[in-house]
Amino acid sequence: MCFGATLCAQDPVSVNLNSQSGLPSNAVYNLLQDQQGFIWIGHDKGLSRFDGTNFQHYTAPAQQGRSVSNLMEINHQVWCQDFSGHFYYTWGDRLHKETALLSAGAYSPAGAMDNQSIFLINYDSLKSYDTQRRVIRAFPAVPGVKQAVFHSQRENVSYFLSETALHQFDGHHHSVVYSLASVLSTNAFLVKCGSNFYAFGRKEQPFCHQITANGAVPVPILNEARLLQDVTLVGDEIWVSTTSGAYAFDGQMKPLYGGHCFFPEHSITQILKDREGNYWFGTLNTGVLMVSDMHTVLVRYPAESVMALSPYKNREILVGTSANSIFAFDPQNRRNQKLVTNTAKEEILALYYDAQRETVVSCGNSVRFYHGKTKIREELLAGKKLCVVNDQTYAVAFSSGIALLGRSSARVTVPDWLNEHTLRDVDRFFLTHRFRGRAVVFDNATQTLYTATAEGLRFYHPKGNGFIQYEQKPLYCTSLCLAGGRLYAGTFWDGLFEIEGEKSTALQRTTPGLSQTVYRLCTNGDDLWIVGDELLQRYNVRTKELSDFTVADGLPKAPINDVLVQDNQVFVATHDGLVLLNAAKKSVNETPPLLELTGIWVNEQAASADQLLHLKPNENNIRLDLALLSFRDNKASTISYRINQGDWKTLPRGVRSLQFASLASGVYSLEITACNEDNIPCAKNILLRLDIAAPLYQQPWFIGLVLVAIIAAMYVYFRQKLRLEQKNNELMAQKMQLEQELQKSMLASIKSQMNPHFLFNALNTIQSYIYTNDKENASLYLGKFSDLTRIILDMSSRDTVLLDEELKALVLYIELEQIRFEDKLHYQLYVDEQLQRQFVHIPSMLIQPYVENAIKHGLMHSKNQWQLDISFEKMGDSIQVVIDDNGVGRKASAAISAQRYKKHHSFATSANQKRLEILNKGLQTTIGFTIEDKTNAYGQPTGTRVTLRIPILKNTTNAV
Repeated sequence: MCFGATLCAQDPVSVNLNSQSGLPSNAVYNLLQDQQGFIWIGHDKGLSRFDGTNFQHYTAPAQQGRSVSNLMEINHQVWCQDFSGHFYYTWGDRLHKETALLSAGAYSPAGAMDNQSIFLINYDSLKSYDTQRRVIRAFPAVPGVKQAVFHSQRENVSYFLSETALHQFDGHHHSVVYSLASVLSTNAFLVKCGSNFYAFGRKEQPFCHQITANGAVPVPILNEARLLQDVTLVGDEIWVSTTSGAYAFDGQMKPLYGGHCFFPEHSITQILKDREGNYWFGTLNTGVLMVSDMHTVLVRYPAESVMALSPYKNREILVGTSANSIFAFDPQNRRNQKLVTNTAKEEILALYYDAQRETVVSCGNSVRFYHGKTKIREELLAGKKLCVVNDQTYAVAFSSGIALLGRSSARVTVPDWLNEHTLRDVDRFFLTHRFRGRAVVFDNATQTLYTATAEGLRFYHPKGNGFIQYEQKPLYCTSLCLAGGRLYAGTFWDGLFEIEGEKSTALQRTTPGLSQTVYRLCTNGDDLWIVGDELLQRYNVRTKELSDFTVADGLPKAPINDVLVQDNQVFVATHDGLVLLNAAKKSVNETPPLLELTGIWVNEQAASADQLLHLKPNENNIRLDLALLSFRDNKASTISYRINQGDWKTLPRGVRSLQFASLASGVYSLEITACNEDNIPCAKNILLRLDIAAPLYQQPWFIGLVLVAIIAAMYVYFRQKLRLEQKNNELMAQKMQLEQELQKSMLASIKSQMNPHFLFNALNTIQSYIYTNDKENASLYLGKFSDLTRIILDMSSRDTVLLDEELKALVLYIELEQIRFEDKLHYQLYVDEQLQRQFVHIPSMLIQPYVENAIKHGLMHSKNQWQLDISFEKMGDSIQVVIDDNGVGRKASAAISAQRYKKHHSFATSANQKRLEILNKGLQTTIGFTIEDKTNAYGQPTGTRVTLRIPILKNTTNAV
């Protein structure tokens, strides 16, 4: 085993765009960000445009070679050159060759001027090409022109070297800046930073010379042998790209970033800094590397993932890997020393350094103890987490529960307040041996041991033990941490909990934005560091402030396994390696994102914004392709839209197209906006107007034409129909007149039959009083009978009568029957107050026959006291009449009548049924009636109830 200290392989955290992510080639030559914000990449298969999510590729059939470089933006078009010296420009979705610019047979540097012209430098000529007018202007040749050229966009001037001087060209003429006393061989690249000029060679030492009025002065840089591929001015930084990494210098050619060589394993071709401050490194072997934070460092451990971290002696940290290795990492000089290498390639899940005994404890498939580099002890427990309980005891969360181990190989000493809960197994004690253990922590201040298992969160204390719950439910925790005198517990789905004593508080409810899933916790003063899904959060337990650290802050797109904070530096264990962040720095991307509409599709056909104003009725399937140009964390950026000033709707993260299917006809105002990962809105929203024409059948002229045709057809139809109707109406009138006369004659006949029937019964009663010499009742009965006869004669001549008249006749009839039966008959009459008896009309003599039936066929056969109840109630537009008796019922009455009156049948009932049939023919709402046989609990008859529902007549005419 090798335990020597080694310098770590370290670079900024980068996002790699290569052939696996959609870039056609990994050999990149040139980079450009245009004014819209797109990133253009020249590579050996052509030209590609990147919007943060997707690549669009540009090729031209006329290319003599597919490789392109020297990207320039001129008047919103991107120009480039192939290595044969031909020029191409973008138009639509293709590259077009500029035939007016003939190649000199080899690549020669060119630059953009005035956002309109291209300045070309050849060995024998100087040219300016106007891209708008397609005109070439030649200038006098400069002898001994070199390939070193610098095009200054700020000054709109190009500088170039010859064998004897440094020249400048402003688009109209050139002049000498400095004369050179000697010929420079380092003439491949030229840069101006401030007022300083530097010339660079490709491989000759010294690589760099400063060009001054006194001549060329060597500048010592890059002592190692390597090949320079490009020199780029990035802001105020001079970047030198080599076949073995890239270096940054200031305007005085002093090393930046501590002289660090970035990406030494890659052949760097060019560096670009975009509008958000991201750095893009083009490479010849791995595509493009994008770095959002140059100060974030990734320390790699070849073929191993970093799984666990722990503080170590001398301000170092312990690093545990997926290959069961343990390193001591020195953050100051960024050197690793391998402490332990195990043959069994297992993951180290947790590390702990016992400073008192200078012992390193690792948890994995077993719990191992190391003194220095020597393993001194091993416990066959699949450990997850470990803490110190006292000078003699460790507590270990393992795969089957919580165990207590001695801090030495001697027998474990268990505190008295824990002893009663333990189960002894040799020299190990188990607090639980049935539920999976996940975390354990000991609070020295309160002498409390907290354990997180699949059973829940539990505490052990000298005064007792129990479970900590939230809303009377167990807490299933992934990790535990002490901070500010409180316990913090992370859970699988419910976020973070703050626990003081036995009281738990769900911080997820009081602090929006906290991760729902918490894998690891780490504390540093008042700051609690939380490992969630693809993000790292800092939560201040005092101020309750929350900060997110994501890819935009330099974290790799890899799972986070552990976190440790020490000396204001955050160490993050990831599958890609160890990440070093500045704990005090949380970068905020304050650059507004750029939102671009890259494609309009109508019914799957390409369209323009102007076409959206004139859409046909069937052109109602719209798709809008969008580009959100924010590269630090593009997937965390969001796009929202609203229609006709309605509510904003947000697209799912990562979605970059807006689709509307089967839109209805009408005019729509569409507004689209976006926010970057830090919720900074875009500088300018997209505003579109859609106008979908109504279909033919909804057009006004078409509707008018149809109406005219319908009216004409209706006129012809109804004119003929009217003639036929006139003839039919004459026949129908004659027929209706005959039917009315027939119905009236039938009613008159029925009434004429009803009146003699009643008179016959009354005269029999009077006769009986005469036979018994009852003069008083005979006189009283005769008087009432005469009044009733007069009313009946009057009502017989009318089809309808007032309700008040019907009630008077009914009362007279019942009183006559009372006299007849010597007060054996009792009755009760109820009339609803809502019924205006002086104004409501009903068919005449409709109620009396049913009352007569109740007395004659029901009550007369009963041996009990006779009771007759009659009620009139208003039910909507009808009168409900209920005639209720306590007689023997219809079945018993029919049997008695069959024996006594074998030849008699109820004339009143049959007559009324016929009358109702005739009356209902002339009414919209018919007269209805029901007859109910009443019984008691034993099924014995208790009487009969007749219910009539009579519509209130709205006129008083005699027509039925």
